[in-house]
Parts: sequence; C-alpha cells; structure tokens
Amino acid sequence: MKWYTLFPALTLFALPMFPFFDIYSSTLDLALLFGVLTASWDVLAGFTNYFNLGQAFMFGLGAYTSALLSVDWGATIPETMAASTLVSAIMGLLIGIPSLRIKGPYFSIFTLSLPLLFEQLTFIFPNQLGGERGIFGVHKLSHSLIGSYYATLVFALASLLVLYVIGASGTGLILKALGEDEDAVRANGLNPTTYKIFGFVISSVFAGLSGSVYANVFGFVEPMLFSYSVSLSVVVMGVLGGLGTIAGPFYAAFLVELLPPALGVGQTEATIIMTIVVMILLIRNPSRLHRIIRTEKVKVEAHPTKR
Repeated sequence: MKWYTLFPALTLFALPMFPFFDIYSSTLDLALLFGVLTASWDVLAGFTNYFNLGQAFMFGLGAYTSALLSVDWGATIPETMAASTLVSAIMGLLIGIPSLRIKGPYFSIFTLSLPLLFEQLTFIFPNQLGGERGIFGVHKLSHSLIGSYYATLVFALASLLVLYVIGASGTGLILKALGEDEDAVRANGLNPTTYKIFGFVISSVFAGLSGSVYANVFGFVEPMLFSYSVSLSVVVMGVLGGLGTIAGPFYAAFLVELLPPALGVGQTEATIIMTIVVMILLIRNPSRLHRIIRTEKVKVEAHPTKR
C-alpha cells in the first residue's frame, strides 16, 4: 500500500455539498463502515492468507456490545466504543489462539461458524439480546445527517491511516512474509503464531469498532449483522479491491455499497453480481486469490526477537 492511495479518501469530505447527499447519506455511512470492516479483514487475509469467513462476528459483537451498554446501562458513546474495543480484542485473543493453529479451509470453516452461532443466540435470548427485532434506542453520534456522516468519515479515515501504518511497519512486513513463506519467518528466529495472533486481534478490534460506530450512527442493531451475507460481502469486496493493499478493499467496499442504489437493485442482487465478477477474475487469473496488486517480493529482515 502506497501512502498516496489515502488521498482519494479526502475527497469524501466534499460529498455533503452535492444535492443527492440527503437521499444517500445513510448509504454513505454504511459504505464507510463496510470500508473499514473490509480493510480490517484484509490485515489478516491479505497479509497472511488466512481467510476469515466470519468477519461479521466481530462486527456484530461490537455493535451489540455498544447497544447493550447504551440501552441497558446508559453508557456514553466513548464508553461503549472503548468497551467494544476491549471485548473485540479479548475475543480476538480467545478465538485466534486456538483457531490459528489450523490452516486452509479448516480455519475458514471454523470462523464461518462463529457469526452463525451468535445470530442464533439472539433468537434464543430475546429478552437480553432483542430477538429478531433487535435493540433500538442506542445513543446516536449525531441527530443530523451531515453530523453523522462526518463523524463516520473521520472514524473511517483514522482507521484507514492506523491500518496503513501497521501494514507499513516492521510487524506488517512480517505479517506479509507469513503469507509468502511461514517457514522462512520461523527460520529467522521469529514466532509465526505470535504475529498471526497479533494480526487477528488487530483485525478483530477494527471490525468491532466498525460495529460499535454502526450502532451509534443508526441507533439500532439487529441479528442480520451476523448474517453470512455480511461476511461474504466483505470477502468479495476485499478480493475486488486487491488483497494486502488495505486501501484497495476500503475503496472497493465503499463503491460496492453504493452499487445497489445506483443500479436500482437490492443488496442481495448486488452481492450476487459482485460474486460473479470475482469468480470471473479468479478464473482468468487464479493467482489473484493469493496476491492481487503485489509486485514486490517481501523480504524478512532478521530481528533479535526470540521465540
């Protein structure tokens, strides 16, 4: 990811000046949040080649954590966001430690089961988790369309910047190296598991934060946040944007979320269209599944860190 790829995002500050803003403001908010969600997924999938098919779990967990604390405990928005960050980090550790010991489709299947499980829990405990109706009355970041949009935009750009810094750091290079050759990383005296867990936790934290902001922007949460369609959309948008680029998945997610109103179709139809596009891309060039828009081979420098 090059630093100048962040510049196009700055143009998003001008969108409220256009006449269509009032009509599509909610869609723009959702597009920004899905951009962060997809970029957070790319930290693990794009760098280490561990395809998490359950990114919706952390997204929904962060949203429900904020909603429950806001509605049941009267917590402020900063408190709910801090709590969502902590819960996501802890869950990232608890899930990452055992799951990252398995590879390939087994890891993907394991992560796929997590959001499906929690979605069912919302139905089993309707009094506590709101059931199929969800939870309403969550404290909102702003009661104006422009205020909500700018708050979401600032969060999205700040998240994108942090993820970029992580990706460009020494730790980020090691994560990318893990996706190229895990044995080479181990041969340099580094513990691959430690770095994979770090990547999983970072991915989880920003997914949970996205969910928290979602709850505080829209004022409600629902079980659909855990649906497989959310996780599938993230994977599709991540592959379309370019694995391991951070900015690419962010922009792809933003554009894909704007596709349904632009084409006059529903979100399900739009996801199907994008899935077909991804399938065509992979058939034409199978290597895209492993690395897209990656031209330089990652080199791992020796570090004094011991296993």
